[in-house]
Amino acid sequence: MFRGFSRYTSQTCMKRIKPKDILRAALDRFAMIIKKNYKRRRY
Repeated sequence: MFRGFSRYTSQTCMKRIKPKDILRAALDRFAMIIKKNYKRRRY
C-alpha cells in the first residue's frame, strides 16, 4: 500500500513540480526555521 502510494505521488509530483521548485521550497523552509531560531535566541 505505502510503496504504491509513494510511487504514485512521486510520479505526479515529478510531472507537475520541477526540481528547481523543490529546491526553492526547501530553502524557504530552511529560512523559516533560521528566522524562528534567531527570534528565540534574540528575545
